[in-house]
Amino acid sequence: MKRVISIILAAMLLTACANGSNGILYPKISENKLSYVKNSMSQVSWGTLSLYYDGRMYSGGILKQGEGSDGVCDKELGTVYGYDKALWSTDKTKLYAAESEAKLYSVKGCDSTFRVCIYDENSDTVYLFECLNDVTISSGNDIFKKRLALDSYADIELTAGKDETIKLEDIGVKKFLSAICDAALIASDTQGVPDMNNDYLYALTFHDVAGIPNELKVYEGGYVMYMPFGETDLRYRVIVKVDL
Repeated sequence: MKRVISIILAAMLLTACANGSNGILYPKISENKLSYVKNSMSQVSWGTLSLYYDGRMYSGGILKQGEGSDGVCDKELGTVYGYDKALWSTDKTKLYAAESEAKLYSVKGCDSTFRVCIYDENSDTVYLFECLNDVTISSGNDIFKKRLALDSYADIELTAGKDETIKLEDIGVKKFLSAICDAALIASDTQGVPDMNNDYLYALTFHDVAGIPNELKVYEGGYVMYMPFGETDLRYRVIVKVDL
């Protein structure tokens, strides 16, 4: 009987998390992804790059090429090893083979538990990685302020979408940031949430102190979405709903 009750309580807890009452659980990315072996008969097109560092899995992509590492890379965190130009790890034993080496850095203005970057001197490429998995986030404040620090943006850019008449001066940026930080997160599979491929009204790109673009897309119904840098898996969308 005790075991049955425990199972029921566990199921109720998982349901509560999925519904957002205790936050949204972003699933853990498996380290098995790093053990991929290239096949001469087929070629994988990596939409999202992966990094293992300090017990965490990060997702990311190329931030810039041919511009050096100035402005983004901060404190050196060690050597990182790469395989197939897509899988990176500070622990080379997690990779099938270490085909390349580069330096891992913290990102200016960010905690390394959330963002880190790799600078490959040979190709003059900066890769940016974010860790937004194996974590429960309850409010917009946890991501938009604590992690992305949008309230300390250096510059902001507006891209018109479905609403072609919108102008930056029409948007109260301070009020907008306050609203998304106060809002509770919504699970990506919640009924009524627009698809990322649907036409958005407009997008606001907040450039931080490191020059990194943080894009928020605004949809009809007051939905605001953020997709972690380089991520393609829709389960990791950060979604809130506010009064615009």
